[in-house]
Amino acid sequence: MSAQRFTALDVFRGMTVFFMIIVNNQAGPAFAPLRHAAWDGFTPTDLVFPSFLFAVGNAMAFTKPKWAGKSNSSVLAKILKRTFLIFLIGYLLSWFPFCYRDWE
Repeated sequence: MSAQRFTALDVFRGMTVFFMIIVNNQAGPAFAPLRHAAWDGFTPTDLVFPSFLFAVGNAMAFTKPKWAGKSNSSVLAKILKRTFLIFLIGYLLSWFPFCYRDWE
């Protein structure tokens, strides 16, 4: 059984992650649309996190039927394994010597 990919969801998720990187790694003064808005209003930056949550929820809706026939322990094991790997990759990337960022 091959995994079916949803191209539109993959593209949307990729654009969202790309925009997260752009917003969080600005050099020098921030371009106005890439700053968070004041209390009232919003900018494109303020749409990044809701867009990511939309993509995650959409992906969960597509994968739920795949998990329906499996036992709770196998699903939990897969979730914990993926969680551990994501945290491990993030931790190792924080040690990457060329990505040091001086937090003001």
